[in-house]
Amino acid sequence: MINSNFDKLSQIGKNNFDRGKLLKESSDPCLTGIPEYAVSCVGTNAYTECTYAITGYTYVSMCIGGGSYGDPGTYYPKLIDDPHNNGNGSITTKMTMPPPPEIPITDIIKYLSCFDKSKPASLTIYAEKIATSFPGHAFISIKQGSNTMVLGFYPKESFPSTVSGPGIMGDNGEHAYNSATNYGDISAEKLQKIIDTIIKFSSSNYILTNNNCANFVLEVLKIMGVTDMTGICTPDNIYDITKPYATSMNGKAPKTQRTCN
Repeated sequence: MINSNFDKLSQIGKNNFDRGKLLKESSDPCLTGIPEYAVSCVGTNAYTECTYAITGYTYVSMCIGGGSYGDPGTYYPKLIDDPHNNGNGSITTKMTMPPPPEIPITDIIKYLSCFDKSKPASLTIYAEKIATSFPGHAFISIKQGSNTMVLGFYPKESFPSTVSGPGIMGDNGEHAYNSATNYGDISAEKLQKIIDTIIKFSSSNYILTNNNCANFVLEVLKIMGVTDMTGICTPDNIYDITKPYATSMNGKAPKTQRTCN
């Protein structure tokens, strides 16, 4: 046993799960319930072990915006308790699995093929806060000449009831953001590393606690020299890291434009 508080966390999750199922089974066909997890981690930078529990469900409307993932509105169930772990070296946060991308990128190699990896490009990091548009998002854009690709990392399957599953990259052209940070021209070497990172994530599992959209962006930031982030990573963390250097606030990302087939 790593920490006795894990038992408490699990029990709270079990107690709330029964009530959560009732919330999820709404009589309104336009509403669906998305699990909200409490995540508790203990360990060091070298080794961290996490556990999670469902603490409730958040209602979202499925009948807004042409049937796509809609405005969460006011459909927030009251949680029974707020699990926490006060052990040394531990952190707790609430996280929710996002929906799959509206525009999935099924062939990432082809999608990126317009870039000349021997030339520099321009990189921008975007963060959409959780409170602004539940459950938030972090994504990037790369511009080289007339080509602009805007993309982020998602779970491939629709509304999974677990914290992990197959991942996929999604096109984020014209996606809203709270902060955008342009890092200017990056070298061909860094472009190659970023492309390699995109390809790696596109074939990996989306894991809510440690391989999510924010973790993807964090890996890109590490290529740019940012190394001051540890533990669970969320879109809000990316916002906090990049906001001091933001070049634009509260807007929409550019459209994806590709000049090759």
